[in-house]
Amino acid sequence: MTNFTQAEKVVLIDIIEKEKNILENKKTDGVTIKQKEACWAKVATEFNSRSLGASRDVNCLKNFACHDEQQENVNVDYNDNEYNNDNEAYVIETLNDVEQPTETSTTWCSWNPAMLRQKKSPELTRQRSEEEFTYKDVEAALTNSSHSASTSKTPSSKSRSNLRQKGTLASTNWTRLSANNRNKKFIDLAESKLELVKMMKEDMRIKSKIKVQILEAP
Repeated sequence: MTNFTQAEKVVLIDIIEKEKNILENKKTDGVTIKQKEACWAKVATEFNSRSLGASRDVNCLKNFACHDEQQENVNVDYNDNEYNNDNEAYVIETLNDVEQPTETSTTWCSWNPAMLRQKKSPELTRQRSEEEFTYKDVEAALTNSSHSASTSKTPSSKSRSNLRQKGTLASTNWTRLSANNRNKKFIDLAESKLELVKMMKEDMRIKSKIKVQILEAP
């Protein structure tokens, strides 16, 4: 099919629109066919008189009009099938499994007063035996083992008691040292803030003096 320019398409569609009552007649009798042939000849004459391009014969115009109409019908059918069909699109919602709380996943963020009525963990209700080692006991034992080769044996009850006492004393000394460090840091911070306040006051005093001099100037 011969290619038509956009201007030629506009002219031809305008002419066919005026003659569509005859050209789109569905009857196939002899009289109707003759009317259509005469109408197409009229369309070709008017088209060639209005068009600035090459001359087009009746068959060329018919082929273009038929192709354009088929293309339009295809677009209409596509739109109808896209929006007015029975095959509706369904949105599938995925539901994730709710994770059950475990000892590792439970945090304070999910805590609520109802948890107070739950049964206590066996680790919380178990009574601590006097014969058990604590972390401090083990730490003290490892420290002493570096100075004595005889510590490879299991300590007796008396030794464990001494270890506990030493661990408690070391913990107390560490707590005091930590408190002293915190107090020293607090004092340093307070002194720094006090120094900053003094600097700000001095700066304000200088600025006020300059403002007074500016106001007193003639």
